[in-house]
Amino acid sequence: MKLWSYAFRELRRRPGRTVLTLLGIVIGVASIVAVSMAATTAGQAFRDMFGAVGGRASLEVVAVDQGGFDASVVTALDAVAGVKAAVPAVHEQVALLRGDTRTALMFMGVDPQRDGLVRDYTLEQGVDLTAAGTGGPPPVLLEAGFARSQGIAVGAPVRLLSRTGATDATVAGLLSSRAAAEFNGGTVLFMALPDAQRLFGLGGKVNTVQLVLAEGADRAAVQKAVKAVLPAGLTVRTPSSRGDLAEMTLAATGSGLSVVSVLAFVAGGFIITNAFLMSVGERRRQLALLRALGATRRQVTRLLVREAILLGAVGTLVGLLAGIAAAQVLSLAMGRMLGTDLPPLQLSVGSLVLGVVLGPGLALAATYFPARRAGRVAPIEGLTSDGREEARRGRRTVAWIGVALAGMSTLAGLGLITGRVGIEAANVIFAGLLIGCVMAIPLVVGPLSRLAARILVPLLKVEGRLAFRQLDRHRTRTSLTVGVLFVAIVVAISMGNSLLQNVQDTGDWYRRTLIGDFFVRGALPDVGTNQTVSMSEGLGAKIEALPGVERIDSLRFLPGTAAGLQIIILARTFDPQRPVPVDLEQGDPKAVVAGLLNGGVVVGTGLMMRAGLEVGDQISVETRDGPRSFPIVGTTTEYTAGGDALYMAWDTAKKYLDVAGVDVYLVRAAEGQVGTAGSGLQALAEREGVLIQTLAEFRTFIDGLINGVLGILWLLIALIFVVASLGIVNTLT
Repeated sequence: MKLWSYAFRELRRRPGRTVLTLLGIVIGVASIVAVSMAATTAGQAFRDMFGAVGGRASLEVVAVDQGGFDASVVTALDAVAGVKAAVPAVHEQVALLRGDTRTALMFMGVDPQRDGLVRDYTLEQGVDLTAAGTGGPPPVLLEAGFARSQGIAVGAPVRLLSRTGATDATVAGLLSSRAAAEFNGGTVLFMALPDAQRLFGLGGKVNTVQLVLAEGADRAAVQKAVKAVLPAGLTVRTPSSRGDLAEMTLAATGSGLSVVSVLAFVAGGFIITNAFLMSVGERRRQLALLRALGATRRQVTRLLVREAILLGAVGTLVGLLAGIAAAQVLSLAMGRMLGTDLPPLQLSVGSLVLGVVLGPGLALAATYFPARRAGRVAPIEGLTSDGREEARRGRRTVAWIGVALAGMSTLAGLGLITGRVGIEAANVIFAGLLIGCVMAIPLVVGPLSRLAARILVPLLKVEGRLAFRQLDRHRTRTSLTVGVLFVAIVVAISMGNSLLQNVQDTGDWYRRTLIGDFFVRGALPDVGTNQTVSMSEGLGAKIEALPGVERIDSLRFLPGTAAGLQIIILARTFDPQRPVPVDLEQGDPKAVVAGLLNGGVVVGTGLMMRAGLEVGDQISVETRDGPRSFPIVGTTTEYTAGGDALYMAWDTAKKYLDVAGVDVYLVRAAEGQVGTAGSGLQALAEREGVLIQTLAEFRTFIDGLINGVLGILWLLIALIFVVASLGIVNTLT
């Protein structure tokens, strides 16, 4: 018997149902592949960008707060076994000022004599830093493609904004779009190390030492040896780990996208199961005739499995193509959300393999029970049965298994809430809970149908009575169709409410924490890494002296380590006479301000949960003098770095960390003086090269970021309803 031909013929006999079933597979595979590939591209882009900064360096030494440190440590590092070269550098952010536009650049201050050990330079035009003349503005190198896009030629003057203010430089040469200039999309600038140290007011200090290892050296062993010779306040890590914080920032968005895509996949599985159950029911006599003509149970089962394989293969192929296209769109949306241009989408082997495995796997798993049931039907039973579903012990067994699965998933969810279960298990827990609930639906579908019949039959009359009899006659089909709707409704209610709540929470958060009529920045921040162009502290006095300005607050984002976790430390000024500018979750506002000014910290709820701490506990923070414990005086709902953040008073941060420069000045105008203060700030911005945002412009910026995330999630939630509608159409067809 040619089972493959027979299976293909059966699929062609029901083109409508076949297409609807295929769509269930296509949407499930496409959503999984698109989200996985886009998230991988975004996360890897940041890691590759910072990994490329290291060039041939396998390790780098930095301060725990990313500030400057004495370059004399290079001598000790050169002596470590396995280290071929220790190359000092300055790695910062600057803004390129061109008329009314500003572009954030990754700044590299390098030793021209030694940096060739780390990076390769391919000069396209001009001269390199070693051949540039002395005197006058410091020479710099730019990537050729970026320079042309800005209309900058060799010898042209450029103006740079750093934490010491605006500085003039001269373009000495242009680098080709390879090697040292390929990272960060070409928005990179090189300057000789002595000039860089003067530009950032570092004196003889650097803020990174890149380590090139000897051939055959074991990186882990060298890292351990380097750590042993480092003074307090310095740490050794891989260059690509600079992108870890960006991946943490992406994790929350990626988690939400993954949950919805997994649910679309699960809903597709219910559609396939339902379709095959209907197919088996309609072909009951046909399959019985095959058995009567000599087909074995195994052959009947294999026939249906072949149909599933055909559907799975075609659905997976189309789903992969649709997923790649959707991933491209999703990657562009995530890049816009993060305020950066992500590199072109790269086909992720892992994502494609995931789709190849899950597509046919979904079809086979959804077909297993219908195929097994069909193979066990005796010929006489199939020929004489009227098609009514009989009460089966197996169906109740599956339902009780669903109850057990839902119960275990609920317990795991409680562990997730309390922090005993890692957040990476959220997708599995949520999917398990929904699958368990759908499997348990047969236990309640009968009573609920009868209740609905009592209410609706008097209204729907004869047609209603017939409809409810049909639903009761095919309990399994009814349960699966209800299950798909159940998944869609649960996702809409839970995720929808969560999204709306997050919008409200985020709005409340930035209104309470970022209080001001104007915001002064060097450039718009990199949302993914929280890197920004810092300004000089002296600029604050100039702003405060402007007519119409009542007060200013300083804010600085410092990467750090607390409780063994990578975090963001928000150093800012606090006024004991004003409401605490923090979205407090726990703690009395007045006591919190007093505690902050006395050396305490306010910790984000995400960090509190991960570290297992409570208000009143001490949290260990890596400082220049080694680990130091700070009392926790309150908790806050914080969205920076996904909640892995803490607030520290400005003076406390200055005492223990390298707070060099200010990332944001929050300016409050005196009552009725907003116009006067705004005019003065605009004039100051023209002189100093800084960026001024009004409160309305700032809110538009934040709302744009929020809406970007929400748009993607709402689209995926709508996709769940599309899948659910396919299930209903499939049943009615």
